[in-house]
Amino acid sequence: MAQNEKVVVTGLGVLTGLGDTYEDMWKSLLAGKSAIKKVDFPGFEMEQYSAKTSAMIEGFDVNNYFEADKGLKRNGRVTNFGLVAAKKALEDAGFAFNLIKTQSGKIIYEVQNIDRFRCAVVLGVGVHNMDISEKWHINLVENKGPRKLSPFALPFIPTNSVAALVTDKFNLKGPSYVVSTACASGTHALMNAYHLLRAGVVDIVVAGGAEACITPYVYGGFDAMQALSCNSDPDKACRPFDVNRDGFIMGEGGGILVLETESHAKKRGARIHSEFAGGGMSSDAFHITIPDPQGESASTMIATALETAGVSREEVGYINAHGTSTPLNDPNESFIIKKVFGDYAYKIPVNSTKSMLGHSIGASGSIEAIVCILTILHNKIHPTRNLENPDINYSDRFYPDLDKRCDLDYVPFHPREKTVDVTLSQSFGFGGHNSAVIFRRYLNGR
Repeated sequence: MAQNEKVVVTGLGVLTGLGDTYEDMWKSLLAGKSAIKKVDFPGFEMEQYSAKTSAMIEGFDVNNYFEADKGLKRNGRVTNFGLVAAKKALEDAGFAFNLIKTQSGKIIYEVQNIDRFRCAVVLGVGVHNMDISEKWHINLVENKGPRKLSPFALPFIPTNSVAALVTDKFNLKGPSYVVSTACASGTHALMNAYHLLRAGVVDIVVAGGAEACITPYVYGGFDAMQALSCNSDPDKACRPFDVNRDGFIMGEGGGILVLETESHAKKRGARIHSEFAGGGMSSDAFHITIPDPQGESASTMIATALETAGVSREEVGYINAHGTSTPLNDPNESFIIKKVFGDYAYKIPVNSTKSMLGHSIGASGSIEAIVCILTILHNKIHPTRNLENPDINYSDRFYPDLDKRCDLDYVPFHPREKTVDVTLSQSFGFGGHNSAVIFRRYLNGR
């Protein structure tokens, strides 16, 4: 059990509103395409919602990805997103499956040629299986009691069920758990996986995030908080760092990575996408929804991430921002980047994947980590959509001396060709949860 080994990325799997392969997603991002559309909840009065758009995945059917079995029908949407993204990541990592049909009719996709006790599953989920939860709550109220509740309702609702059912589907028997830190969940899951590998606890981790909370209650809750954009034009609603931004757009999906120690990946002859160089985590200890306006903890976290990865500030060639298109996040994040990188901040391309995919909460960080790796592999940076008027005159009325102008290089309108060897992806979750991950071009024998 060697410790402090280099961690590498060997598999990538995505499920997004811009495609269910990372190749399709990447092409759409480079083209500046948006997954954002009008939102509709059948049976609900949509005029009660101020927000009008989301980046929901349309026409999803888990049976398009797995041999049909009745177990899949019981799963919540977020669980099935996690299953699909995990399967795609394992396939991309070069693993094959042995299909086993149990007496109960369940079909297991047993991963072949793996020490299943040395493979962990660590997933980030911001909100639990709300589609199931809301369905059975309505059932409870309509029947004035639990008379018609299914015995399968409760076990499939909790957040941990996502990781549990991924391990069950692929017969993986190492540690498995879910990290839930709101919008930072996927990034925190990657950092947890990184530490498991560096500590020598396991050889391989299926890690990332999944989310499916575009439901009447959750969407309505964010709407009531005035956190969502009220712009009714799907093409224009999400506009990170723009002076006319007015809130985020809810997205959904899954982003899963297969992470391994370098020696394990080399031993099995795996293709290595990139090195997972390091990262950081911290807490604001400030407010349940508002980020610390002075950015002390977030900036310290990013500096620690750079130190952990052995990367200088001048080596960072690209930053995938949290970039939510909210009034507070974008100037605060711009300030944090300037606080960490100083004058060099103006030389780093920074973009927002959420400008096209929306904000998929627990899945956003891991999807954006995959975008970072694709940036390294293709030497291209996707544009930030709808950045027509950067908020270059922003001033924090409580902290006017802090430079929170949105005046960095946000790669507006068009993709950019650039050789990028080191990327930084950062996530900031409600509750003051901060996390960042750093990926580096993999060079054998570095």
